[in-house]
Amino acid sequence: MNEYEKTIEIVREAGLIMKSGYSDVREKSDGTFVTDADLRVQDFLIRSLPDIPCIAEEQENPDIPDECFIIDPIDGTHNYMNGIPFCAVCVAHAVDRRVEEAFVYNPFLEQFFSAKRGGGAFLNGERIEHGPVLPMEETALLTESWRFFDYQVFIENFHRFRCIGSAELGLCYAAMSSAVYISHWAHLWDYAAGKLIANEAGLDVFEQDGKDARLMEINEIAACPAVQKEEMLRVWGQARKTDEINRIWQTGERAVAEKRNGKI
Repeated sequence: MNEYEKTIEIVREAGLIMKSGYSDVREKSDGTFVTDADLRVQDFLIRSLPDIPCIAEEQENPDIPDECFIIDPIDGTHNYMNGIPFCAVCVAHAVDRRVEEAFVYNPFLEQFFSAKRGGGAFLNGERIEHGPVLPMEETALLTESWRFFDYQVFIENFHRFRCIGSAELGLCYAAMSSAVYISHWAHLWDYAAGKLIANEAGLDVFEQDGKDARLMEINEIAACPAVQKEEMLRVWGQARKTDEINRIWQTGERAVAEKRNGKI
């Protein structure tokens, strides 16, 4: 068994820990939640993966090392807490700020997405590709950040838009379907694995300037096939609530928490 196959087994075992449930929950400073299951999954992954640095959601992290694992122990924690089966264990292996291997496992639906750079994207061992490409007015948009956009623009340009509640799964579902994806305020662990899976399935994953999405602590990203990119950038720019987004970026995560709590 090679290291890639070993990582698949480790992530599968982490999914069993996630699936076993949680008994404690607390609200974080940014208004999101963490359960004891998040912490148990994260601890298991850090102990079980090869001995290189780990960037993980539920810990203090250094700058991105030359080689590391990027971990979201449970992406979609709020879904998880509410019994909604759109949540996943996510691991990306990055070298020189480029993801080389990606693993996203939803144990509730038994969906295991994986990818190696240059080797294609897979769901439960079967290769996946994006498509067929539809006209934009027939395309579904997946997003995690609709409140930062003028959704009337989405309604006018897309057939429907949906919030999955898990950024990594949103990218994976776009990878295996005709849907496209946009997210504001995506943390590194929210998109690192999904980006490679989407890329290997045939999608461009990019920032608002149209350039390839970098691994950054926080980023704004979109994913679509190259033939839709120009149109996607146009709609993204029209829908983006620039003043509100800039204010959030300038004042940091505290502002996000206050907004969620109805204080701003």
